[in-house]
Amino acid sequence: MSLRARLTAAFTIAVLIPLALAGVLVLGSVTHSADRRIEASVAAARTVGVARLQAACEQASAAASLLAQESAGGPRADGSSPATPDAIRQATGVDAIARLDLSGAIVASSYPAGAPSDAAARLLNANDCRAGRVASVLGTVVARQPFRAAGASGLSGTAVAAVSIAAFGANPGILDQLLDGTAARTTLLLPGINPTGSDVERAGEFAAHFPANGPDDAKVKSVGGFFASGIALQGGAQLVVSEPKARPTGVYMAFGVGALVLLLAALAAGAYFARRVTFSLNELIGAARKVVAGDLSPSLAETPGTEIGELGAAFNQLTRSLRETTTDLQLTREELRRGVSRLGNVLSGTHDLDRILAVILDTAVASVRAEAGVLLLTASSGESLYIGVARGLDGRIDGDTATWTVSTGGNGVVARVATTGVVVRGVVGQDFSLASDEPRADLVLAVPMRSAGRITGVLCLYDRTDGRPFDEPDVEAVSDFVNQATSAVDNVLMHHETQRLSVTDGLTGLWNRRYASRALEREVERSQRYGHPLSVLMLDLDRFKQVNDKHGHQRGDAVLIELAARVREVVREVDIVARYGGEEFILILPETDLAGARLLSSRILDGIRVRPMGGPGEEAIWMTTSIGVAVMPTHGDSAESLIRAADTALYAAKSSGRDTFRIAAPLDPPAEVSSSRH
Repeated sequence: MSLRARLTAAFTIAVLIPLALAGVLVLGSVTHSADRRIEASVAAARTVGVARLQAACEQASAAASLLAQESAGGPRADGSSPATPDAIRQATGVDAIARLDLSGAIVASSYPAGAPSDAAARLLNANDCRAGRVASVLGTVVARQPFRAAGASGLSGTAVAAVSIAAFGANPGILDQLLDGTAARTTLLLPGINPTGSDVERAGEFAAHFPANGPDDAKVKSVGGFFASGIALQGGAQLVVSEPKARPTGVYMAFGVGALVLLLAALAAGAYFARRVTFSLNELIGAARKVVAGDLSPSLAETPGTEIGELGAAFNQLTRSLRETTTDLQLTREELRRGVSRLGNVLSGTHDLDRILAVILDTAVASVRAEAGVLLLTASSGESLYIGVARGLDGRIDGDTATWTVSTGGNGVVARVATTGVVVRGVVGQDFSLASDEPRADLVLAVPMRSAGRITGVLCLYDRTDGRPFDEPDVEAVSDFVNQATSAVDNVLMHHETQRLSVTDGLTGLWNRRYASRALEREVERSQRYGHPLSVLMLDLDRFKQVNDKHGHQRGDAVLIELAARVREVVREVDIVARYGGEEFILILPETDLAGARLLSSRILDGIRVRPMGGPGEEAIWMTTSIGVAVMPTHGDSAESLIRAADTALYAAKSSGRDTFRIAAPLDPPAEVSSSRH
């Protein structure tokens, strides 16, 4: 929404809110007054209904008294017969009349044509209206009058007359006429019988407020869109008097028309006011649209002392900042593009981790114009980080850069990023502090390297050549690049790990037979080329099967692992130790003659027999080993012949009682080669 539209809307709302409040108050007052009038009308209609029911009771009472009088008098003096029930019914205007004997049986009666089949029951079961509620359960007003015939010693019967307030034969009754002259409607609620009246549609709602057998309550109640009051009748029936709540439609319409006129006037005034206010902003809007379209050249007049002038100055400053930022982003994007290209070229031609790390760091340094940087990798233990590659740290760090390591439990920036995985950016001494062994700098940007949910390294950049602080675009650019570059590092590390696993024994961590075979061929070739001695030791644990049978294979595996560790303790770094198969191991000893091989064999035997296998809390297992020794060229002149000779010597050591070593049988008299083991 434009500023002009917002100003227009604000002005219009400011006008309409008071108008709406006034309208709510006026309409509420009118509605309240109308509701009070209708409540009074319902109460008056109920009074009319009660009065007319009482009149119906008096009418029925008069008819019953006349019938009782005629039934008790016998023949008249003039010789005429007493009036019949039919004549009395027609004379008094009641709906039904009957004379009952003492047992309650009907002796004589009169009903209009088409009277319902239960007309007699209405007379027999209804109570006298003068004794209580004025209508029976079936909607009739009944009067009962006992009589005694002339000359009788006791009662002879009962005269009964009824006036119906519901439809009764041809006479519609007084239900529709009961409230004649009022605006009220009637609903007769009869227990167990469908309701009748002029508003039976609301019978369900009314029944909840005027229940059967409820009290005769003159209170007017609000029921949905109606005001209603009930008249309790005999048998639990309720006659509900109701009127719909009035809605002053004319007032609503007049108010609506007035509100529409005021709304149009407010819109017109608001539009005029908004146009005057926004007139001076047209130039700014046009310039802003050019900026949105990518043109950062527009500038506005900076008139001091006015709000528009200050806005123009702020706009000009914004465009200058955008031009500088755009230039920086273009340079950063170009540098990152070149870095990605270099990284791709390195990956396509090598698996050299050092070269890949150098490309990553150099690209990051160039993209944000950093003065120095370092990329640290997390050690396998996860407890420290070591430098993979560094740039420009001379003079920023004490000591040798290559030996600098960072503990993940430290308190510097590198440790913080490695522990939390959160980027750190800011001014040293203001936003954070550096550890004493970290490179000295004023500005720092440190980004974590992530792989499979864990931190594998930290890239730190220090200071900028232009002196500006690192900002969010720098963070986004470096973070995105590092995320992509981490995949390349992971691939190289995975390649190295795959190569390592292919030549490593999974249980002991020693080289496997495949690697040992290749290494022996390589060392044999070197020995033949330079005339240096080469020794091969075949080592086998004595009675290892008994360990598995007695202690289980897991304990047997532990023994093999511990054996490998003890052997590694006594060999040189240049010596090759490999698991040849099962409990058999091979040692390849470059530039080692027979004396050196004897010495090493003795040290291995001592290192195994002097203390038992097993850790704290485990049962001690005392082990020994047998060793076969072969030296080139005395006992073989090829890899196959050396292994065969050493293996034969191993079995000779086994046969001689184990826990010893044996020297292989020599070939034809060998040439003398003298050297010593270092």
